[in-house]
Amino acid sequence: MHSFTSLALLALSTAVHGLPQTSSGGICIPAVYTGTPPNTVASTPGTAVTGLQLANSGGTAVLQANGFNDPMSFDDSQISVFDGFCSPDNLNVGAAGPGESSRILTWSYSENVGPPTWVGAFSQTIQVELTGGTATPAHFLACPSGAAGVWTLFLLTGKAEPVDGCVITELAVSANGLTLA
Repeated sequence: MHSFTSLALLALSTAVHGLPQTSSGGICIPAVYTGTPPNTVASTPGTAVTGLQLANSGGTAVLQANGFNDPMSFDDSQISVFDGFCSPDNLNVGAAGPGESSRILTWSYSENVGPPTWVGAFSQTIQVELTGGTATPAHFLACPSGAAGVWTLFLLTGKAEPVDGCVITELAVSANGLTLA
């Protein structure tokens, strides 16, 4: 016959088994939020991407009609999105993109190691520090991805060069309307 304590531990173990775990194997209980999440939108009037939202498509940063619906963070030169997991997806600068002065943006659990580093805040335009100097508004190159209404996002790191079918934009972060439930 099982004791009450061993049955309670078995029940707890079974309940916890389905929860996400941290990279160190610990149990992660995601926070529950209410309210309106912030959106990060292309904010250059008159372009094909104006109003499209920042999103993650298979690890690549994209602009599309519906972006993240999760809490965001701008700590330690990172732009992070907590998409239902305890470890956030961080916006990273990847390999060279189209033209000579653009680099593709990706999402991963790894933190971005600069330069460049991000400077972001709610109700502001995203800025970038390219060489450890002063942060300036970040300019992005958005190019059609091949999927309807989805644009792959690149960081411009130098002189903006025209690239067929692509547009240059900035990204603005809306106010954070989320509160911890």
